[in-house]
Amino acid sequence: MGRTRTMNHKIAVIGAGGWGTALAVMWQRAEKDVTLWTAFEEESAEIKQFRENKRYLPGVLIPENLTVTSDAESALDGSEIVVFVVPSKYLGKVAKQLKEFIPTKARIISATKGLAEETIPPLRMTQVLQNNLCVVPERIVALSGPSHAEEVGRGLPTTIVMAGKNIEELREFLSTEIFRIYTSDDVIGVELGGTLKNPIAIAAGIGKGLGAGDNALGALVTRGIAEVTRLGVAAGAREKTFAGLSGIGDLVTTCISEHSRNRRVGIELAKGRKISDILSSLGMVAEGVETARSASKWAESLGVETPIISAVKSVIFDNKSPKEELQKLMTRTLKHEFE
Repeated sequence: MGRTRTMNHKIAVIGAGGWGTALAVMWQRAEKDVTLWTAFEEESAEIKQFRENKRYLPGVLIPENLTVTSDAESALDGSEIVVFVVPSKYLGKVAKQLKEFIPTKARIISATKGLAEETIPPLRMTQVLQNNLCVVPERIVALSGPSHAEEVGRGLPTTIVMAGKNIEELREFLSTEIFRIYTSDDVIGVELGGTLKNPIAIAAGIGKGLGAGDNALGALVTRGIAEVTRLGVAAGAREKTFAGLSGIGDLVTTCISEHSRNRRVGIELAKGRKISDILSSLGMVAEGVETARSASKWAESLGVETPIISAVKSVIFDNKSPKEELQKLMTRTLKHEFE
């Protein structure tokens, strides 16, 4: 028996990277009224000309009836759902830029994974939106989970978590036959699960690049979710959230997938390449790079042990040897598994 659809609202997707494009395409295919906004006029023109986002989501046809624009006012006019999908370092700036055009009753969704590292504790993305849009937190929702843009864009089955208040109707409207949404009221946990797994995925890539094998990957995922959970709980999240889709689900997917940019960064670090060169050739944001630094500082301020995240931070920002950091992890003081 199919789900009942009780809404028919215009969706504005803010950000035409791979994930923003994939979401917009997926919802448009499900016969939603969607507009995809990019800050760059040239990018908008190219997507409209080729009906493809050649840079960020190549090979995925963009429907003719999906509106693509760089005009913020027209993109947001009449929108009742506004989905922010821009890199974390630009989210505050973009939100402030678009604030005047967002309808006063629109629900705001953050689909960005990252931390704003200017402060300790760093701000989560829903907090960045709240501060820059000057809205009550009840209007803002987090969307996270195992969801590579390449697969969503191609219509492959995906399951994800939406966290916030009074979101059941929103869940019903945004779920499709290939995009299943569960709900949670643990916004902190859902956001941090999706954010903190990225440095762990870089570590998985380093292990892959060093030839560490499947045994090491299994250990890394298990010990990785342990430290993500420790830091998350210390930050106010609920422990059980990290056993769900936005925690272990997203972590496993990102650590094993060929689509993972963070994993790719780790593989290249293992080859001895500089992070600046890796990111330049990648051509896209790998959120785990900056998250490794901000999360490591945050964990230290809370007295929480995050050895994997700290090792990744040391490789990227302190020029430490990937092989030596792996050895340090393997020779740490022996202890009970659940201490």
